Amino acid sequence: MKKLIAMLVLSAGFACTAQIPDYYKNSSPSGSSGNTTYYYNRNGTTAGRSRTSGSTTYYYNGSGRSDGKSMTSGNTTYYYDGSGRSAGRTVQSGNTTYYYDRSGRSAGKSTTSGDTTYYYDRNSRTAGRATSSGKTTYYYDRNGRSAGKSVK
Repeated sequence: MKKLIAMLVLSAGFACTAQIPDYYKNSSPSGSSGNTTYYYNRNGTTAGRSRTSGSTTYYYNGSGRSDGKSMTSGNTTYYYDGSGRSAGRTVQSGNTTYYYDRSGRSAGKSTTSGDTTYYYDRNSRTAGRATSSGKTTYYYDRNGRSAGKSVK
């Protein structure tokens, strides 16, 4: 479940809670190049990156090792771990995205209104939010505290 949430974080711009590995939490910008998004933690340490090519996004951890990929077809994105096994999926419906784990169980949802996306856990409790401004996305935890940024 941790890896699924991490990949959802990267693809959905979701700064989450303790369910994800530390190297994906609290992103802040350092730079970008083409279709690559860089993620850094609050201390400026490399947290990971994602690179998009066509409908496929590849994820890498802070050490540069492959952490998996996602592939989008229509309104559904499928996620795979670093070994190529299914890790879950998301389904887009209007301004709502539904998240599912590798077993098909609900893992949460997000809704977008204007430049802000609100995230909810599987029990519909607030999990955080992200606000976009240009190429920068600002993340906030469930308590409204700043959790960092990412730059595309």
